[in-house]
Amino acid sequence: MRCFLTVTFLCCVSHFASAQSDSVSVNFIQTLNQLRNDPQSFESAIDEYYYEWRSFVSNRKGLEKAVKEIKQRLRTQSKLPTLTPDTNLLKAALDHANDSYNMNVVGHIGSDGSNPGSRVKRYSSIENIAECITYGQKTSRLMLAALLIDEGNPSRGHRESLLYAKFSLVGVAVASHPRYDFQCVVVLGGR
Repeated sequence: MRCFLTVTFLCCVSHFASAQSDSVSVNFIQTLNQLRNDPQSFESAIDEYYYEWRSFVSNRKGLEKAVKEIKQRLRTQSKLPTLTPDTNLLKAALDHANDSYNMNVVGHIGSDGSNPGSRVKRYSSIENIAECITYGQKTSRLMLAALLIDEGNPSRGHRESLLYAKFSLVGVAVASHPRYDFQCVVVLGGR
């Protein structure tokens, strides 16, 4: 099985069959920072996601509700601080992406029982953290739109994390996934 991995701002070759640097993950961070700098400008990406994915969701009304909510939120959302790539958060994101690929894991709990906090603690003392994961999207815009729409998650936790003003650091790993083809693991933190 062939897998690719992209990582933020670092050239990192892992045990995967092939690796890339400075592509989808870097683009994801740039796109996320553009969103945080100008939230209203991202409404077109929400529409793009909706039109591409609406046929694949089991709860179309739920998707429509989530799309309406995020579009309203983006229209009123104030500018947020730019996120700086962080090596330690990247390592935590890579750990989970590697585990998810190798063990066919879905969700925030690793095959070893690790959670986002315990993975970050392997590398850093940052305690104010959040992890966002999405599966199946092939572009950074669609990955970010999926996380912001957050359909199927009543708390809209991914959305809230990505739009949380006190987060200032980010690590992103985009990799193959055996079940969904692609996964994007985003670890956010603040000091």
